[in-house]
Amino acid sequence: MNPEFREPFLAGDRRVIYPLLFWLLSNQASLSKRAYLARFLRNIEVPEDNFADPHVVSIYQKYKELQEEFKTHHKVVDKLRKNSVDPSEIKRELQQLELERTQLRAKLQRLNQKVKHGKEYQDVDFHQVLGQTHALREQQEEEHR
Repeated sequence: MNPEFREPFLAGDRRVIYPLLFWLLSNQASLSKRAYLARFLRNIEVPEDNFADPHVVSIYQKYKELQEEFKTHHKVVDKLRKNSVDPSEIKRELQQLELERTQLRAKLQRLNQKVKHGKEYQDVDFHQVLGQTHALREQQEEEHR
């Protein structure tokens, strides 16, 4: 370790500690992941003369295979975590959609009552108007795409 850094660090100098803490806290997620992976992907130092024993060689090869397997499994899990949706977010969205559905049903009921009892709507074919509005909405959606 650099003595110019070590002495103030050990003395607790704010000019050294604060930037270090800032860096650690702003990179906490990536550093946590790195520390987790390092625990499983660290190489075991085996002296060369121990590789003369076939049993040690087979165990070391198995160790390396398990490390590779861990890497592939971790990548899959990492992708799944990134692509998954938070259940609380889904619940909030469902509640919002239910609220909108209730509001739309109430609005439809009001409009139906207005059409049934309104004198100005007596000569209008409701199903024909509904079909035309449906076609208009589909056309607008196509234009939007």
